[in-house]
Amino acid sequence: MALELLPQLSLRRPPNAISLPPLVDEQIRLTLSSEEQTFYTALHNTAVHMIDMRRSRIPMFHMFMRLRQAALHPALVVDALKGKKGERERFLSEAARSAAKPEDGADKMLKVFIDRLQKNKNQFAQQTVAALQSGTQEETECGICFEEYSAGGDGTLGRMLSCGHRLCHNCCNTIIKKPQGGLCPFCKHHIRCADVVEIPASIGAPPPPPPGPTALDLDLNRVWTTSTKIIKAVALVSEILTATPNARIVIFSLFAKFLKSLEAQLQSIGTPCVLLDSVMTRRVQSRVIVSLSR
Repeated sequence: MALELLPQLSLRRPPNAISLPPLVDEQIRLTLSSEEQTFYTALHNTAVHMIDMRRSRIPMFHMFMRLRQAALHPALVVDALKGKKGERERFLSEAARSAAKPEDGADKMLKVFIDRLQKNKNQFAQQTVAALQSGTQEETECGICFEEYSAGGDGTLGRMLSCGHRLCHNCCNTIIKKPQGGLCPFCKHHIRCADVVEIPASIGAPPPPPPGPTALDLDLNRVWTTSTKIIKAVALVSEILTATPNARIVIFSLFAKFLKSLEAQLQSIGTPCVLLDSVMTRRVQSRVIVSLSR
């Protein structure tokens, strides 16, 4: 019974039920204006550095969406940052945090750490340091208590023993007791208290941000009236309608605000158009579809 009713309920049509023109897939590459390129580069540099710093609370997908918006129309980004309460302040705060340099105390701690380990001839210890500096160290938790290494109030990521193994602060204080020292729980190497080195959180810091503008250089109060892609879209629509006056053109976009901006530009030159948005009610959507068919 269900299989008999399914064709009556389904809205799917076989491919040959509708006569469609042949598919023509054409990619058009555009060069952004200098102002748009500066805007996009500033967002891109900020996003890359936030990801490299591994300390941004802004999700990676969120930054990718902002970059897609900037490539379409910078006004989409500006409006988005102004639309939600506190969004602009949080974004600029993250940009400032990502561009901030380590404090002098962290620099001194890192220098002391490197100087002391240069005197250590243990090959495993040198490999561990190299992995920490390159950010490829896969060990993220203490091998004794299985607590993650995380920068505490003292700005360190645990402690390194002279053999090259790492311990969190609590486990190190328990195993390596003053003044006699103790044995490494992993390799049984005797560790003196003087050989225990604090691991500064700044050891894995990425290189400085790429040269060029950042989000801190953006003028978020600027009013963007149009963009390169909107200008090109309007030109293509005019070209098609000139060649085929009765043509019906459908333009899709993930961002409704981009379509609204394009609608305003088309209406300003006398080109009739309608906007179909997912937030419209069914009744309004039906009216739009009917008007498009006419």
